[in-house]
Amino acid sequence: MRKASILVLAIVSLATCGRGAEVPGVEKLLPADTLLLVSTPDFSKASAAFRQAPLVQFWNDPAMQPFRQKFEKKFREDVIDSMEKELGVRVADYTSLAQGQLSLAMVQDGWQGKPGTVPGWVFLLDARQESTNLTLRLGELRKKWTDSGRQLKTEKIRDVEFTTIFVKPEDLSKDKTKPDPAEAGKASKPYEITIGQSDTLLLAGSSPRLLEKVLIRRGGGAVPGLNEQANWEASQQLVLREGLAYAWLHMAPIYEVLNRMATESAAKTPQDNPMVPSQAKIMAASGLSGLQTIALSMSHAGEGGMVRVGVAAPATRRQGLLKALTLEARESSAPGFVPAGVVKFRRWRLDGQKVWNGLETLINQISPQLGGVLQMSLGALGKDKDPNFDFRKRFIANLGDDMISFERAPRSNAAADVDSPPSIFLLGSPKPEEVAEALRAGASLLPAATGEAVKERAFQGRKIYTLAVPSGPGDEPGKPKEFLFAASGNCLAMSSDASMIEEYLRNTDTTGKPLREVPGLTDAAQKVGGTSLGVFGYDNYNEAMKWAFESVKAGGPTVDKLLGGAPVGPKIEVDENLKEWFDFSLLPTYERVEKYFHFSVLAGGTDERGFQLKFFSPTPPKLKAP
Repeated sequence: MRKASILVLAIVSLATCGRGAEVPGVEKLLPADTLLLVSTPDFSKASAAFRQAPLVQFWNDPAMQPFRQKFEKKFREDVIDSMEKELGVRVADYTSLAQGQLSLAMVQDGWQGKPGTVPGWVFLLDARQESTNLTLRLGELRKKWTDSGRQLKTEKIRDVEFTTIFVKPEDLSKDKTKPDPAEAGKASKPYEITIGQSDTLLLAGSSPRLLEKVLIRRGGGAVPGLNEQANWEASQQLVLREGLAYAWLHMAPIYEVLNRMATESAAKTPQDNPMVPSQAKIMAASGLSGLQTIALSMSHAGEGGMVRVGVAAPATRRQGLLKALTLEARESSAPGFVPAGVVKFRRWRLDGQKVWNGLETLINQISPQLGGVLQMSLGALGKDKDPNFDFRKRFIANLGDDMISFERAPRSNAAADVDSPPSIFLLGSPKPEEVAEALRAGASLLPAATGEAVKERAFQGRKIYTLAVPSGPGDEPGKPKEFLFAASGNCLAMSSDASMIEEYLRNTDTTGKPLREVPGLTDAAQKVGGTSLGVFGYDNYNEAMKWAFESVKAGGPTVDKLLGGAPVGPKIEVDENLKEWFDFSLLPTYERVEKYFHFSVLAGGTDERGFQLKFFSPTPPKLKAP
């Protein structure tokens, strides 16, 4: 955390002052080989808009003052104070400098993945009317750094004076009294940060060469610019142009470098085990070669907040998983049996047979031997009880094009309930009973926790199958886990919660209010393009936050659980100091802040250009002007 903070302050550093023409848009300043860009075109405008966002108003509400004050106090003590003391600056002196664009970019700058090399970076800040203040503050900072003996180098680039600061890695170490034994005896190469100012524009970057390209672009020079990049222009038209803030990732050149690295690695170290595929084969079969860009933009107005996501993957170049995961443009709204009280709802219109076949093709391309084992295993399923049983005919051939999931809030603050809230997944099928029988046969491949692999019972004229699943790391000792499934209507229902399966099977008797009748849902759905694009989702923040407030105030999930409990991947170690920042006992009752929480919707689909997704959070009714 300190390393990132020091870098931010170092970026906003030494410069000379001047005033001139208006600063062009960032796409006209950056070179064409930009890989990643995070930008706010007008920081003042964006700040004013986002200050009206419900979450920002929630944080600033007087009821949150005790919690907020302790958090901010601990943050200042643990981060700001020590950083200011080390660098001899006051953060408050620099918080008002960003007035125009604020951009951070990663540039390829000759990077080809060679060991010890990384892409370059550029930071741009337009101070506008605060340019004089910037000069005064940075002049003070340069004097302090010079007096402290910091290693500096000054040079002129295109008549603009730049200063290069050399920062040793050990200066960024959190605990300098305990050096890493693995680094003992090694000469550490200092980081270089080059900084200068052209008119009102503050520039910082990883090398003078890279910043010179920006200056050439600003002067109308012949260096190819990002705005001349066809993939950038496509993202600009589709996603970025309406954003108050946005992020853009150019995947095509990144894939080329990663694929080259994987190929070279495979040539140097051939894989002896055919069952363990090389990274090169995985890269080739993944279909990522057809992925060009990923773009995201955020905006906020009086009616609510909008997030747009665009993944550019032209249909003519899609292969592998990208091709298999193509959404069908069909009705994706919430069926009548989905209750209004759910915390989360998702519906995807994916062709299950295409997805399955795509996965098989991917496995065969990565490792024909592994694909052969899969084929043999599928062919053997169910034949221990019926020699004529055909898993492919029963399961794969009966997969439909509809997938639905919804989730309720946890039943209690107990760890087991928090980790596994009541949820259900529905797999569409023209013959769900046959899919259920195939799934039961497939369970023979899994080790049973106790006794028979699959048990069945009758309920509402249907069969509920229960599979005992072996406990894994982190599961409650002595409490076996269950996986239940049942066929009804045109779906196979699956859940780890018996009550969710039973509720679905008797949904025809449900008299409660359905999700699709929630006030404002229909209007919000229109903001994201409707419910027939291929995927639609709903998140009930009011219900989720109500449970969260009650849970943490009652001593439920700890900071470790909330911040470090990722559902997948490695767990995050939460620093002890960080735990002290969050004193949940100081939170107000939920009733005092519930007006800031409402719901959000999402919708998206696939077309010839790629995949588009929109998220919309309508302004909560109690925050709307009368």
